[in-house]
Amino acid sequence: SSSLFSLLLTRFWTGIMMMLHHGNYCGTLLFLVVVLMVTIAAGQDQFTALTSFYNALNGPAWGSVYGAWGTAAPICTWTGVRCNSTTSSVISITINNGYGPITGLAGTFPPFLGGLETLKSLTISGCNLTGTIPAELFDNTMLSYVDLSNTFISGPLPTEISSVPLQYIKLNGIKTFGGGFPSILADIPTLQEIYLDDMNLMGTMPSTFFASLSSLRKFSSNNNPISGTLPPSLGNAISLTQFSIQSHNMTGAIEPSLANCVNMEKLFLNTIYASRRGFSGTVPDWIGNLRNLNELNLSSNDLTGTIPSSWSALLNLTSIHMTFNRITGTLASIAEVIAPMTKLETLIFSVSQIEGTIPESLGNMPSLSLLSLGSNLLVGTLPENLSRMVVLTLENNRFSGTIPVTYNRTALASLWGNRLCPPYPTWCTTDCTPRWQTCDSLPPTTTTTTTGIAFNAASSIIRHNLNLATSPFA
Repeated sequence: SSSLFSLLLTRFWTGIMMMLHHGNYCGTLLFLVVVLMVTIAAGQDQFTALTSFYNALNGPAWGSVYGAWGTAAPICTWTGVRCNSTTSSVISITINNGYGPITGLAGTFPPFLGGLETLKSLTISGCNLTGTIPAELFDNTMLSYVDLSNTFISGPLPTEISSVPLQYIKLNGIKTFGGGFPSILADIPTLQEIYLDDMNLMGTMPSTFFASLSSLRKFSSNNNPISGTLPPSLGNAISLTQFSIQSHNMTGAIEPSLANCVNMEKLFLNTIYASRRGFSGTVPDWIGNLRNLNELNLSSNDLTGTIPSSWSALLNLTSIHMTFNRITGTLASIAEVIAPMTKLETLIFSVSQIEGTIPESLGNMPSLSLLSLGSNLLVGTLPENLSRMVVLTLENNRFSGTIPVTYNRTALASLWGNRLCPPYPTWCTTDCTPRWQTCDSLPPTTTTTTTGIAFNAASSIIRHNLNLATSPFA
């Protein structure tokens, strides 16, 4: 290849200079011969490994964008292959639909990439790759990045994976993986990012899983039916900045050792269905220790009590999702706690047991643009300064009086199911009517269940629009 030829010329020129300088003609000549043989052998090994991999996975059907693969073209020019600019050794392979359709890639994961001793990064995603991950892949002692998402490989992970300095692993969307939680990852202390979304993982998370993962920064295991409780070893993952377990079958208290993770920026511990409650206990006071937190989602749990005053220290928060819990206390007390949060943009406390009136201070928060307080026990009139909200959902409460003229359809307003009286704005002829209530009488108490959770189909739809369980940082 041209890159190999350039490398050979460089090394020969260096050898010639040494020969002229030292006069050691025989020794220098022998050195050049050895360099030549080693370089040619290494290049041939790389070509053989990549070509064998290509042929084993129906290479000619990969598509025209991968047309250089398997040809005499320099391997460093093959689509998705990246080489060291000095040595021409392969350091990265990326095969995914970012380069074009790869529907033709199909077959059992072959072992040939184990021959690429300098490989650091491997991405094969969005294709019909099947079988188990070959143990030979981890003969590459430099491998630090693996993305096999949205393929059809099966588990378990080979034990050899713990022998490489892996920093990043992404297995999202591998629904054929099967079995329990991949606990072997706990034996890789170099890991910094783990993504295990949509894998249909079952069973429990080992209690010691995070014990040796002090370098872990991001962890995501969304949309898996894992059960049990959060492991107490979480407190050892002191480098965590993002932690997400959404749509799960886990129960128990939110693990208090998370308080050790003071670098946390995004914390998502929620389900997406009202019928599937997750964590229980009182609203954690220790969350106030996570001073770097900017996104918090604890919705669809069974948390009780009031919002702790310690949360006032969370000055970097931009969003709080607490819908479908059993939060009590007055809205005024919540407003007092969040008052210092000048960056807060989203506040969702719908479907709970919050009482009182809406304080003017909420409408004065400088960054707040989405306010959702539907299906609570709120009373009083609607403050005019809430008209600045981009999204405002206050349905199914006990608000009375009239709708301020400053409210308009620039806000996605949901006001139905209150005691609001005419005249109704033209944009709100349906969404603002009392429905089963009247504007002069208290509503019936049938909107509150024995657990105090108000629920109806409409508020569920609104909640789903505001609280989707997606992988927020994969």
